[in-house]
Amino acid sequence: MELKKLFVSIDIEGIEGISDTLEATTTNKKYRPDLMEEHIKMVFDEVFDLFDVEKVVVADSHASGTNLNYNFYDDPRVWHIKGAPRLYYMMTGIDSEFDAAFFLGYHSGANSPGGVLNHTYAGAVIHRITINGKVVNEAILNSGVAGYFNVPVVLISGDDYLEKECDVLKERGTRFLVTKNAIGRYSAMMKPRSVLKKELRKILQDIKSANRSEFKPFNFEPPFEIEIEMHYPQMAELCSFIPQVERKGSHTVIYRDDNYLNIYNMLIALTKLAASTLT
Repeated sequence: MELKKLFVSIDIEGIEGISDTLEATTTNKKYRPDLMEEHIKMVFDEVFDLFDVEKVVVADSHASGTNLNYNFYDDPRVWHIKGAPRLYYMMTGIDSEFDAAFFLGYHSGANSPGGVLNHTYAGAVIHRITINGKVVNEAILNSGVAGYFNVPVVLISGDDYLEKECDVLKERGTRFLVTKNAIGRYSAMMKPRSVLKKELRKILQDIKSANRSEFKPFNFEPPFEIEIEMHYPQMAELCSFIPQVERKGSHTVIYRDDNYLNIYNMLIALTKLAASTLT
């Protein structure tokens, strides 16, 4: 498979070396964005060595999207999206021109029975998200955006629990680089960087030798219904003020649409709106 044009969305919780909430909190002195940069540099070094890449677009996708330093990878092929709010959030910049997408440093979802720092978009807001009745995490939801543009997600890096949640993506050819094995929500057995690099190269070589047809974009079946269960009733109450957003019980809202991008953007907007009740 060729990777001429690559889209990359990067988060922090699934990065090797990260186990504590404070290491992922941008305002805390223990915050470790340097580990994000080390991870993505490792990936880019291998990608540029193996593939004839013409352009990479990186969406800095943790919190407000201000984690990676400007020019963190000094190469004219690497373009960097940062800041928030922004349309499509973790997937800003993707379109049908890309050959493939990588999700780096991703984590398991809010309803995972394990996984390091597991949550879905906003741990203080969301308890569970379903699309058409099926529980989903960020990797699956974001893959739906890539799929809208007919772009396959060919590589995801994160902990072992994330991989266990993503059979629906593995069925479409997605390869997983397991960065650490979760012991608890705040603990993990970390893989040595040298081991990760060898595993990464093997995975990338496998991707390169594979046919494009082995990697299939992920799409949910329309019509779409997203159900968002929140932690507090006032969150669902406030979100239900938006036309077409229906309240279900005390903690949950539902939104329906025939366009998946509208579903995704509404999810991001409702998450931000619900978070405003915490202040």
